[in-house]
This record gives sequence, C-alpha cells and structure tokens, in this order.
Amino acid sequence: MKNGLYYHPERIKEENSPVITSTKQYETLSHFINLIEDLAPECVKALEQLLGSYEIAYKWFITKRFDHTTHSPSYWHLVRDSNTSEEFKGFRELQQGLLDWTLRFNLTSPSEFYTQLALWAVSSYFEDTLETERKKRVTDAKKFTKQVGMPLEQYWSTFRNKPYEEVISLIDSLYLEDDLDEDVLTETLGHTNKLRNSFFDDALPFVFAPNDLSISLLKSKETTLYHFEEILNFDSNKTNIIKRMAAGENFENYEPHDWFSGKGWDPRSETWKDFENQLDEWFSAYKRMYRERSEKLLENNGYVKSKEKRSLEHFKWLVRYQIQNWTLKEITDHYSEESDDILNEDTIWKGIKSTSEQVFLTLRSPNKSGRPKTDKS
Repeated sequence: MKNGLYYHPERIKEENSPVITSTKQYETLSHFINLIEDLAPECVKALEQLLGSYEIAYKWFITKRFDHTTHSPSYWHLVRDSNTSEEFKGFRELQQGLLDWTLRFNLTSPSEFYTQLALWAVSSYFEDTLETERKKRVTDAKKFTKQVGMPLEQYWSTFRNKPYEEVISLIDSLYLEDDLDEDVLTETLGHTNKLRNSFFDDALPFVFAPNDLSISLLKSKETTLYHFEEILNFDSNKTNIIKRMAAGENFENYEPHDWFSGKGWDPRSETWKDFENQLDEWFSAYKRMYRERSEKLLENNGYVKSKEKRSLEHFKWLVRYQIQNWTLKEITDHYSEESDDILNEDTIWKGIKSTSEQVFLTLRSPNKSGRPKTDKS
C-alpha cells in the first residue's frame, strides 16, 4: 500500500444517500458502476420497471403535501421504513421493488449503498420524464445554444437527456462531495482557516522558500534565479530569533551565521559534487521526515490508508460473478482467452473478493450451476 491515499473510515459516504466523501472511493466506485452499465445493462434496464412504483410514491407525497427537502420519496430511510410507518405507507410498493432489484442482482451491501443509488437513479429518471421538466429543458437548451451559437442537436448530443429520449443511469446518480476541507483535522488541532485544502497548505507546508515569497507567481511567468534568490531579502531565521528574544530568551552566544538561514555553496572551498551530495543527503532526510510527520498526523486522527487500486480486470470479474451469476470456471475460461497471464479459479476468486471489499458489496454464495449458456456475451 505504498501509494494508497488516506481516508477517514467514518467519512466515506453521507448517510442514506449515494454521496461519496472520499475521492479515492469515488473513483473506485465510478469505475465499477460504469462497468455494470457496460457489461450488465440488464441490471440498469430493470430499474425502469420501478417507475410505476415511484409514481405511486410521488403522488402520495404530493397528496400529503410533505416537505420536499425532508420527506421526498427519494430518501431511502423513509422508503426503507415505510412498512412500519403509517405516515409513509404510500412508499411501500417502491420499497419492495427496490429490495427485489437489489436481491435479483446481488447488490447487497451493509451500507445499503446500491439500493440508495438505485432509488436516486429512478427518482432522477422519473423527474426527467415529467412534461413540465421536459419543457423546461427545451427552453433552457434553446436559450443556451442561442447565446453560445451552438446547434441544438449538438447540445443534446453533448448533454444527453433529450426530451422523450431519457436514459436511466446509475453512474449519473453517484456524486462526490470531497472531504478535502479536513474538518476532522481542523477541529482536532484548532486550525481555523477552513478554505479547501488549506490545512495541508498552511499547517504542513512543503516549500523551498519562506511563506512570504509568493510561489503562486512562479506558475504564471518564466522562472528565473531572481525568484529564488529573493529569499535572501527575507531572513526567516533572524526574524524568528528576534521574536524569541522579545519573549525573554538569551541569544548572547549566537555566532553571526546564526542570524542567517540556509547554506550556500562556496566554490573556493568545496567542489560542486561534494556540496551536491550534502544537499541530496539533507533533502532525502527531510523528505522522509516530512512524509512520516504527515502520515502520523493522519493516523493519530483516525485516518487509514486505502488499498492500491486493483487490476481493472478484477472489476470485470466481479460484475460477471456478482451481478451476472457467472461461475468461477466460466470467468476463468472467458478471460483466459484475452489475458497474457495464466488464470485459474483461485486467482479469479482472490481478485473478486478483494475488489468487492472496495465497492461495498457483500459477495453472493458461489453458484455451482452457473448461468444460462445463452447469457454469455
């Protein structure tokens, strides 16, 4: 796990919704869900059968004049608990349809992630097919294309979702709300600046010059020696000593060189090779300590390192096994034909098991009989 990203295990997804707060997890899930739509389109197509159940739930919702922000049938926790709630009994048919879909395609998960994702996909599809929404999209499209000079057909081919040609999609209902503001760290360590990414920019800096030098300027112009030699105009070490003296510390024994920061190369007394070797040693040591400090900070605050992304083939194996009910032998036979490696059922199973853990799936029991031969494609 040398290059794995860190994430907080309690902050992977938002409760009762398919909103992911871990960038790494979002990338992994996106890849897997895209494969579901490509390799197992029957799984997504089956969601269209829930449109009637969602319409019943939606009409119940409208009749009851519920608050859309808290009582919509797109909220899984309300649909899930409708069997025991008279207030939301109008959602019961939708609940059963979602659970049947989840079991049919073995998309069970301790977090109920795929059931939530399916509900949002059905909800979005239903709303897109409402006549009021279709008319609004046409009006918006005409206004936009007129402003930018784009042909209307090009607009629809770019943004999809053309009226009367709507497509139900799981991947379009997966959202990322990244956790890079690091609230856990800012709250724990009392860091008050909560601008995106600011914690690691400010609290754990990695710079070759004092913070007063605007490194961002280097990105917009040609880099010259001046940009780096300007650091001589700001003696951070001297400034620090002055502050500590004001606080009462005694610096009487400091030599003149203690008032200056950094170390320069004197070609009169040292070859470039010797000086360069010393620089490399210092920099290697600093890189190691910088990494250790940063990782230890995260680990001490509950973060863990993610596994490296598995081979992309493993995700295909998982779709075939979990959703399409292929046996390990069928997967081995099929993918051995296009693999440079020698595959066996044990290799396939290990890949499937490891990958399933990364995408919130509870693996189904092995099906020794396999699926119908005509299903293989």
